[in-house]
Amino acid sequence: MKVRHNLRIYTDQHLFELALKHKLRNEMKKAFGLEYQALVRRKLLTEAFKAHFNDGYINAPRGYWNKERNVLEEAKKYPTKSEFQDNAYQAWFSARRNGWLDACYKHMTVIGSLTKRAVYRLINEQTKTVYIGLTCNIKKRMISHKSDCKKEIFLIGGSINFEIISDDYIPLDDAIKLEKEEIRKYREDDDYEVINVRDGGEVGSCGSGISEVELLHIIFENNLNTSKKLQRYSIYCTVLDRGLMPKLYKMYGESFYKTKPNGYWRKNKELIRELSATFDYVEDFRKAFGGACSAMYKEGWHKEFYPDVRENITLSDCKKVALNCRNVTQFKQDEHRYWYICLNEGWLDKMKYTYKKPAKRPPAHFSIDIIPLLKQCKTFSELENINSPMHSWFYGKKEKGESRRNEYKQYLAV
Repeated sequence: MKVRHNLRIYTDQHLFELALKHKLRNEMKKAFGLEYQALVRRKLLTEAFKAHFNDGYINAPRGYWNKERNVLEEAKKYPTKSEFQDNAYQAWFSARRNGWLDACYKHMTVIGSLTKRAVYRLINEQTKTVYIGLTCNIKKRMISHKSDCKKEIFLIGGSINFEIISDDYIPLDDAIKLEKEEIRKYREDDDYEVINVRDGGEVGSCGSGISEVELLHIIFENNLNTSKKLQRYSIYCTVLDRGLMPKLYKMYGESFYKTKPNGYWRKNKELIRELSATFDYVEDFRKAFGGACSAMYKEGWHKEFYPDVRENITLSDCKKVALNCRNVTQFKQDEHRYWYICLNEGWLDKMKYTYKKPAKRPPAHFSIDIIPLLKQCKTFSELENINSPMHSWFYGKKEKGESRRNEYKQYLAV
């Protein structure tokens, strides 16, 4: 027996207030199914989620982040650059690709940058333990220390103080110098135990001062074996700007470029040049890197990377290759090099393929010779008793049946 719920008890104001507490429609549907159903029946669901991002749906529609106003509206929700990048990566990446980052950062609080750092120390006065470090975000650093490699200072016990040594964010070179001095000072003091393993100068994975060896070490340590994994780390921009992608491709192979952001290949001409140089034929390059090959043709770089692509290829060569394909679709997929030449030269209509349409199955009466049967009949109506399908064939449709009777009338018995 089905239980009917009275949805009239929920007022419109209550339903709208409940919708504002949930970012997504699915969240409200799972938590408050009856209230969600009430919105649907009253046709108020669209109005209730009108103020939400993307009307309460999970993913933004196609091309949403390609518009500057949508990116700027999303950026206004975050007070700092790091929060904008962490919580709205697609919007941040679109802003970086299209040059809108300066407009997005106007209202944000400046905490740190690639060229500025703050020097801090974690000190435990009871156990005389100290750690000196650099940070580009003071507020997040204390929280992150509890879960990263410096957590041993919290397991020792006692009260721990988080202190800022530098007055504010200072230039990177000055911050590195100050950090090294503080580490040296505490190491010379026999009363304190310094947790720092190195002498200082590590600016983090997003710093401009990090070396290529340290970048590769971070990539190997975190198993960032695909470009999609690498994009989620702050070192992605540094790796991209320094041109280390080809080196990572040689290390990890073709699987490294399986996933990539929109418009990636159009902005990496030199990378496409290096990848295309490893293939002698365009079709082999297309099978390995379809997106890169497509961008190469769209931008007109194929004439530069493959200048002799049409050399010694004639119409007869294309016809021979096309004969091995069933249709033009297979010709394009398997023999893209020849197909592209035919497209530019206007030879596609001259190609012949091995595929032929199967012949229609003949009617059952064609298994018997028509003429000997007609010689036994004086009229076509007598065929009904001899061969019923053949009789139907002669009297099927008016125009066709009449033309068939006129054609075979001469074979009737006189």
